[in-house]
Amino acid sequence: MAAPNKRPINVQKEVDAWARITIDRFQKVLKQKKIGKTGALMKSFTRQLQLKNGDVDAVLITFAMHGRFRDMGVGRGLKAYERYMNKGNQVAVKSYGAKLNYIHRGAKRWFNKPKMAEIYRLREILAKSVGDAVVTNVHDDLSTYTSYRVNL
Repeated sequence: MAAPNKRPINVQKEVDAWARITIDRFQKVLKQKKIGKTGALMKSFTRQLQLKNGDVDAVLITFAMHGRFRDMGVGRGLKAYERYMNKGNQVAVKSYGAKLNYIHRGAKRWFNKPKMAEIYRLREILAKSVGDAVVTNVHDDLSTYTSYRVNL
């Protein structure tokens, strides 16, 4: 007996649209937080779908590394391991009038919350898309056959 025609589960269009919207949302957050004076970070966003056997295997959204530095509050002379010492120096200068050097570079958190929100949104999109395809395929299978056998 020939296998009935199955609806292929192809999510490439949905994933590509999600990646485009995700980049737009990242750029919107950057504008809201006033990050990036030159616009180089905004222009550096790219998306790429990695395919394996015709299916989407991974989605790569890339941007300039200095965007992550801004998120962490490092760069421009402040190393990641110096953040806590810098904070102490800053408090000492402001509270007690100590004569210490510190760097005026604070973290502007722009990446983690939007990233996780978009990942959860992608999960919802894929669950709906794959679920609809599975329901359609099962419905087509059930409507094709007239007898059923259930082993208990």
